[in-house]
Amino acid sequence: FSSLSFANCCQTWVHGCAMTVDIFDRSVLRTLLSCLFPKQLSEGPGLGLDFLALPAGACDVLVPSRFPGVASGKPVAPWKLLEDPNALDDLPAPPGYEKKGKGKGKSKSSVASKGSTKGKMNGIASFSNQKGRKGKGGSSTQVRGGSLAVGRFGVDDDPVPDFGLFCPEELKLSTSSCTSHIEAQGCCLVPGVVPEHICVQMAGVVDGILEDVLQDLENEDDDEVRKRKRLRDLGSVHAEDHRWDLKLPLTSEVRSTVEVLVQSMGTLLEDLVSRDAILAELACIVSDPGAKQQPLHADTLRIGSACAPSLTVFVPLQDTRASMGPTILCQGTHNLSSHLSLFKCEQVFMPQDVIVKKHRGLPAVSSSGTAIIMNSNLLHCGGANLPAEMGGSRRRLLYVTFQTPDNTPDRSSFSLREELLEELHLSDFDGGAPLQHPLDSQRQALLLGSLRGDSEAMIEFGLLLQSRGDPGAVEYFRKAALNKNAKGFALLADVFERGELGIPKNPEEAAKLRNFGAAMETQLGGNGEQGDTSNVSEAKPG
Repeated sequence: FSSLSFANCCQTWVHGCAMTVDIFDRSVLRTLLSCLFPKQLSEGPGLGLDFLALPAGACDVLVPSRFPGVASGKPVAPWKLLEDPNALDDLPAPPGYEKKGKGKGKSKSSVASKGSTKGKMNGIASFSNQKGRKGKGGSSTQVRGGSLAVGRFGVDDDPVPDFGLFCPEELKLSTSSCTSHIEAQGCCLVPGVVPEHICVQMAGVVDGILEDVLQDLENEDDDEVRKRKRLRDLGSVHAEDHRWDLKLPLTSEVRSTVEVLVQSMGTLLEDLVSRDAILAELACIVSDPGAKQQPLHADTLRIGSACAPSLTVFVPLQDTRASMGPTILCQGTHNLSSHLSLFKCEQVFMPQDVIVKKHRGLPAVSSSGTAIIMNSNLLHCGGANLPAEMGGSRRRLLYVTFQTPDNTPDRSSFSLREELLEELHLSDFDGGAPLQHPLDSQRQALLLGSLRGDSEAMIEFGLLLQSRGDPGAVEYFRKAALNKNAKGFALLADVFERGELGIPKNPEEAAKLRNFGAAMETQLGGNGEQGDTSNVSEAKPG
């Protein structure tokens, strides 16, 4: 195939009907299209992004619609997302999919066939409790509950299971089944945790704070001051266009909302992370129409770390339709093998939609006030918020993260205002008897320095954690090494040499780390340190 520029379009002709596809990754996507549509691909007019209404990564697979012709040089209806793969009768079925009902009454329309559809339909995809569609001849495609039936890959022989649902009343009686489910699957949903009127109130609070923050940044002329203000008020987030990670101050409204959230689920959070768990995040992700799908990621990694996971609870402050880009969760991926799988997919530049499909991602379409509980090791991403004319609208996702005691992961991507750092615990919100947590000023100062990018603070904080048996020390040694501090390599090598902090003994790896650190120290003229790297930040998931 000849190469194409990023913004160019190609046209395919299937049975005399034109289809347009924007090429973003010219080699990978072109190969993918050639497999899905085994027809000749020819370069077409440069319709560009003004023509493509749907952002890349909006869903699992985008299916171009078929239309009878081209009016005034532009397609009449460029995109249709189909629930029923049978509607594309002239395209090859994906592997493992067997077409059903090839009767003489089969509809050839790419739009909805006559009949009834039960379950939740949103014009983009249908996710659960679906019966499929029936054509004139009575043929049907059954999409079982939990199947992600988007575009061309509505494969029914291996459906993604529904999320585990638990009601607050059930959790107040017993949390055992829910904790077992989270341990196995890495996530679950608890509807009705935060009442509707509180969600409406918090949505207004979030909108007001975000408006003030953005206005303040716009009015600031000094670049350095603007940068500091941004780091104070906003976290780093993947796919940040039309998406903000707003660090929330602990106002009375915010505090009472977190208290309702925690207490509505009985002792669930205590049973998962204990009342001594530190508040590590308090923020709200806001995405507006036009926000793209994030890359699949985990908030904390299993590769090269023995830290116990933290626990994040997301709460949508409005009903969240699929067109608004709900969080996509990959159940059962909170393990080393899934993280290695994701790493391999990224190494070969696999398209993100394919990666999400491979790891069985499912959007958490939910009503306002639903608690989405997630193990921080779970693979997930924020979905694409479609243009307003296609059903997109502002999505606000309040979230809190509680960190397992004595397990301190690299919190560079965690979103928490500095004045709250190491100050609060789960016991401060659960309504139980107060617990004494004396402030560890040394730990607080070193953690703050590490988050601001001081590589020497990273080293000292790692040594402090190591002295206390906290496996998170490895992550701070590694972070210092990545900030060109040769001491970080030496300390990492010691860990591998001895096999401690949950890292298996590996003398060969230790030798490599020592050699690399020595070479870096020589290259940097013996200093071995980059210094303050406060401008370096990592993207927050969400």
